Amino acid sequence: MVSTVLADNIGAERALIMRILVLSAQYPHADNPPSGIFVQEQVAALRREGVDARVLVGREAWLGPSRPLHSLAAVRRFATPRPRLQWREHAGVVSAEFPTVVVGQFGEAVRSRSYAAGLRRVSRALRRDFPFEAVHAHTALLDGAAAVELKHEFGVPVVLTEHTGPFSVITRTPAMRCRVRRALLGSDRVVAVSNTLAQMIRGAFPELPLTIDVIPNGVDQRLFSIASQPQDTSSRKTILWIGSFGALKRPHLALSAFAAIAARRSDFDLHMIGRGPLAAELHRDIVRSGLAARVRIDDYQDRISLAATIARAGVLLVTSAVESFSLVTIEALSSGVPVVSTRCGGPQDILVEPWLGRLSDDSTEALATALLEVTGALASFRPEHLRAYAVGRFGMSVVTARYIALYNSVLARCRALAA
Repeated sequence: MVSTVLADNIGAERALIMRILVLSAQYPHADNPPSGIFVQEQVAALRREGVDARVLVGREAWLGPSRPLHSLAAVRRFATPRPRLQWREHAGVVSAEFPTVVVGQFGEAVRSRSYAAGLRRVSRALRRDFPFEAVHAHTALLDGAAAVELKHEFGVPVVLTEHTGPFSVITRTPAMRCRVRRALLGSDRVVAVSNTLAQMIRGAFPELPLTIDVIPNGVDQRLFSIASQPQDTSSRKTILWIGSFGALKRPHLALSAFAAIAARRSDFDLHMIGRGPLAAELHRDIVRSGLAARVRIDDYQDRISLAATIARAGVLLVTSAVESFSLVTIEALSSGVPVVSTRCGGPQDILVEPWLGRLSDDSTEALATALLEVTGALASFRPEHLRAYAVGRFGMSVVTARYIALYNSVLARCRALAA
């Protein structure tokens, strides 16, 4: 349920320990429900802990000659002389959007500047609605670079959490690199969601004296839990794959690995959840493989349905080329489900013991071997042990406690400098 709330009434019913503006272009919306779900769930958890955290989302409109009416309407929204923010409460989070425009031909650095310009247009209205004490920006190119402008305008500290993998995606041109460098240097604390990503950032900017905290994304252990009814060992079991049907997630590698074990694991099916540009090709390849009766594809699910689907799975399969973290891996472990993953970055921070699953090389043969090992010894993966590990290291309460401590440290330093 979504409700519209007056800015003055938000959080008035309880004492809140600090006011944090969370700036994130990645945030769930109808066109892409999983986008930035880690931000939404983290902010909801912070609010449960007494932090007045609110999300401001830059909603980008892509301009072009193919959609002249859409482009004209977007420019008019962007150019509104007296912009106002409409705050809404949904899923335990208070959020608002500001409009910004993008012309794809101008490149990502111009996109970053346009995003910051959109934020500048609403900054005074934002400050009136919500006198935030600090800004927490998610990703450097858009939100981090824009957050540094808020820092200069209002004298508030900035925490930057980077999620982008591979990190080279946002540093591939000199102009983009300049914007990201500005965000890193202007932030009071820089956080990476995995050790792999921290190494990528240091490798991209070896000249910067960066101290990078590593704080993972969190799992909502209330939602992702062990199935209440144990799976019937005589029934068919599922190898579950979740992600975008795109080049980085490599859904075809998942299909080929499953095809390689299908004859030897006749009691297992493959269930793929996602959408993306490779969907049509993937459907054709499933038919050609002769496995149409054993491979199911579904669109993205709401969080409650997804949690139930994960809890029913036998194994989660991750085939990504690069993952800065891998939220779905900790969601599976929290649900008592072992994971087989390529060595793609983030999962290497998570699957640190063989009783959690397997890390594999990128080849079909290596993944097939890992899947055979895990599916052949499924009873040895104790759901309660997997869950205890996931909740103890990545539970949302653990992650939010680390961020609250970080916010307190940044705010204390800011106050000391101002004294």
